[in-house]
Amino acid sequence: MSVFFLRCPLLIATTLIGAVVWAPVAAQSPADVPTIDLAPVLDLAIEQDDGPSPAPAPVPDVAPTTLDVVPDDALTLPAFNRSGDAPAVTTDQPALLPLAPARPSLDSIVRLTGEVQHADFTIDLPDYALPRDLAISYRVAINVLPQESHLTVRVNGTDLPQIQPDAFEGFETVLLPANLLVPGRNDIRITVQHGHRIFCGPEATFAVWTEIDTDASGVRMAAADLPPDPLGLRLALGAQMAQSGNLPVRLANPEDAGILVALTPRLSGLRPGAPVEMDLQPFHSVAEGPSQVARITVLSGATPAASVRRGADGALVLLLTVGYDGTYPDIAPFLPTPEPVANLATLVPGTPMTLADLGFERTDAFNRYTEQPVEFLLPRDWLILTAKKARLSLNYAFADDLPEGALMLVKVNGETVRLLPLDVSGGRTLPTLDIDFPARLMRPGANALTFVTIVPGDPPDLPCLAGTGPLVSIGPGSALRVPESPKMRQIDLSDPLATLRFDQIQPVSGEMEDLPAGRLLERLASAFRPIDGTTRAEAASLTVTNVRTLEGLDLTDLGIGRRDLIRLLPETVAPLEPSGETADAETPPVAQTRGTIQKAKDGIQAAAAWFARLAVPGDGPLETWLAGRSAQAVLFIPDAEAPESVWLMADPDVDARRLAAVLAQARLSPEGPRGRLAILDPEGRWENWQPASRPPNLDEPLTIANFHRVAGNYASWSPLLFGTTLLALTFLSVCLALIFIVSTRGARKR
Repeated sequence: MSVFFLRCPLLIATTLIGAVVWAPVAAQSPADVPTIDLAPVLDLAIEQDDGPSPAPAPVPDVAPTTLDVVPDDALTLPAFNRSGDAPAVTTDQPALLPLAPARPSLDSIVRLTGEVQHADFTIDLPDYALPRDLAISYRVAINVLPQESHLTVRVNGTDLPQIQPDAFEGFETVLLPANLLVPGRNDIRITVQHGHRIFCGPEATFAVWTEIDTDASGVRMAAADLPPDPLGLRLALGAQMAQSGNLPVRLANPEDAGILVALTPRLSGLRPGAPVEMDLQPFHSVAEGPSQVARITVLSGATPAASVRRGADGALVLLLTVGYDGTYPDIAPFLPTPEPVANLATLVPGTPMTLADLGFERTDAFNRYTEQPVEFLLPRDWLILTAKKARLSLNYAFADDLPEGALMLVKVNGETVRLLPLDVSGGRTLPTLDIDFPARLMRPGANALTFVTIVPGDPPDLPCLAGTGPLVSIGPGSALRVPESPKMRQIDLSDPLATLRFDQIQPVSGEMEDLPAGRLLERLASAFRPIDGTTRAEAASLTVTNVRTLEGLDLTDLGIGRRDLIRLLPETVAPLEPSGETADAETPPVAQTRGTIQKAKDGIQAAAAWFARLAVPGDGPLETWLAGRSAQAVLFIPDAEAPESVWLMADPDVDARRLAAVLAQARLSPEGPRGRLAILDPEGRWENWQPASRPPNLDEPLTIANFHRVAGNYASWSPLLFGTTLLALTFLSVCLALIFIVSTRGARKR
């Protein structure tokens, strides 16, 4: 009895404590009660067989804000989170689908310079997208007068309300209605009209500009509206690149890094014109900074698989599972092979073609200084070195009462072929003007015909008056004709670069992966997309080298040594090759005599060089041509017998991402690398060297029909050498004729 009374207080206390502890739990709803989902574990147990299983993959210890969905076939335990730890996916998280320039651009910043200028952009939207608005991020130069300026955005042919540009201190974003956007491709044109503050003239044209940040401009929509399907993934990846400049990649097993090589060329279509950069992040990490829109996660599993999942933070995740045997999943359904890069129009020799057929669009010049280029291709086996003429039949008109000194230059690959005054006979239709120029100014591959308009200010110390029409108009019906040529070629870097594919880019050795320039390989692989209309050349290759790996390369065919190339790179220290020459000590008694002898030697060498240039004209010895130059990168063909094998040496401190973009776009540029060796100077211009020691190659049989044109090319390539050859053949023919006459005459006498 006493024991019972002693236990009663203990039972009562226990009951009260239990009521206090369990009352909040009973008050919770079933959804709030902490639960552990054992379904993945049970499914895993059912799928496993009795045989030996490989070692499980590491269990990701990822914070809830960065948790990726793990595939069921990966031998990993699920990461259990208590209720309330994982934040809910925010359905209103904005995602910006960036604008894509209509033409590939090196940078995300597009500058519109001049009094009136425009740029074209595109953006693709799925049929289920619900865009909130159209965002345009811009800034203007301080010399722009806002009251006399405006910015107009045209969406699919319809103008939106004008914007008065006044963002002088930095980029500002304006939000425009998205009601004109449609599913599929949308064409967006941004046109700016600038008013000057104080002065007017060609120089002032470069002082008024508007810059558009394409990464911060585009269609804003809720990130949750991007579904976890292939199209939604590609849009999300593009938005992520615009947000951070790269793609986050989480790699569970470093041994699976090889799959990134297969990913690189497929990602190149996300951002045309610029290489894709991957940001390898720790697999076990807590996300910092802005929420991610998309990322790539690579795991190890029993079966290779690829899928699109949504992470706990709302990001779309391309989840790739690499098999334990090293097999990769099929990623083509999610990241198809990008379309080839659009090629330039081809000018058919012997046939007049209008400028409109060659893709000429900017027919009107509104600025005081305007360049209107027409870029086109000539066949790779087209070569004219003679004095044959090409003809431009030009239709043009210009405004009336232009100030004195207004003119237009017609240039072919940078060479002025005609100067046209614009200060007389304006305001009326002019007859067609035929402009003949040497065809040798053009070359195989990319060429440029440029119209440069220069109109002084009137008066030059006052602001420009707002114009209502173009200063100069080029008729799109203007035609260009170049003569036909025999199929001949010279060694040229532009040939293999045009046909190069990403899988033909290779390092000189495995050591390149550990060197600063080794990252250039990844950038090049994502930038070198195939060019439309070009055929893959199996022998073409691009070998990436640097100072260390250059040592074993034979450069004797170029006539230079390793040190000649190393000297091009700034602040590069490397041991020089022994020259084999020693300086003799000068003694006062013979100094004057040796100086006289040296002057005589220099005179003989100068005369020999003059005769050599006369016999074989060209850029001279490469060693002399390289003297005093500096470069960010060097492209060269070391062996003339392998003209499709190109080598690239870059400065170790070069911006690999920008260099890859420059190289990729130079393949279609008339100002790109040419000849046997080309250097990219510190200002970003290509300087080319073409040897004169090798004659052009004839790619067709020599016949009576083409003999005249072939002989003309060889004669123009080296007049003295060709003339000497003809003289020798003539002398030989005369000797043979004399021998024949003398021998036959003697026979008749007998």
